[in-house]
Amino acid sequence: MAEITNPQIVLFANERARTMADTVERFSALVDAWVADYAAQAIATQITNDGNGAGATIADGSETDGRQRITGTKIVNLKAALLQVQTALTTTAVSGVGATVKAIADGIQVNGSIR
Repeated sequence: MAEITNPQIVLFANERARTMADTVERFSALVDAWVADYAAQAIATQITNDGNGAGATIADGSETDGRQRITGTKIVNLKAALLQVQTALTTTAVSGVGATVKAIADGIQVNGSIR
């Protein structure tokens, strides 16, 4: 099979395409781990069962150090968003390509897989 040897394309493949695929792989693994931890720790149940309600702010010290305050609802919403991201990465085929983002990245990445 013939090879593309154009130096600009070779450089882009090595420095941009492969590193982006590595990032997709790592991000996908982070999302999977976050969703698994959320389930394993029964976070939704704990937020729902908290006497102050899901809309209450979380006492994480943010009121004194300048970080924005978050609520239980924001964490529940983040989980819902990450489930959609997970589906987009691993289930939804890219239009016109017929493969998922994760499958495409699998064929390009070098250093993205969690070892």
